[in-house]
Amino acid sequence: MSKISDEIENFILESMGDDNLLLLSRNELAHFFNCAPSQINYVLSTRFSPLRGFYIESQRGGGGFVKLSRIDMSVSDELLLLIDNAIGDEIDFNSSKLLLENLINLKVLSKNEAVIIESCISSKALSNPFKLQNKLRAQILKNLILTLSVKGEDDVM
Repeated sequence: MSKISDEIENFILESMGDDNLLLLSRNELAHFFNCAPSQINYVLSTRFSPLRGFYIESQRGGGGFVKLSRIDMSVSDELLLLIDNAIGDEIDFNSSKLLLENLINLKVLSKNEAVIIESCISSKALSNPFKLQNKLRAQILKNLILTLSVKGEDDVM
């Protein structure tokens, strides 16, 4: 099944090109790839998520569409939206790592900054008897990313 998912992902990425917006018809894509519309939903939700720097808006019904937007990380409001959608109130460690990798690729964070954040939110650093790791991790991750992303290059700590 991953082969068809890879093909769908590549097709969408190629169709998007350098644009930051793409309108898709879930049914037309499903017909093109000879698969169920749920397969398209799966690819969109797993490979085009806020964690990967994408925002999806979907309209169902007659002539429904999927609007896929690439989040422009240079815009603070969009960064805030990404952080809020991707992290939410809780986030596990693996999802955190994926988000950090994407923030490195989008040049929001340096590799060193991401490594420091990762060590701060690791399960070892957050071990506690109350099993609140994911909530605490979400708060720390939001705070660190926001702090690092809004500082100017000339800022001195």
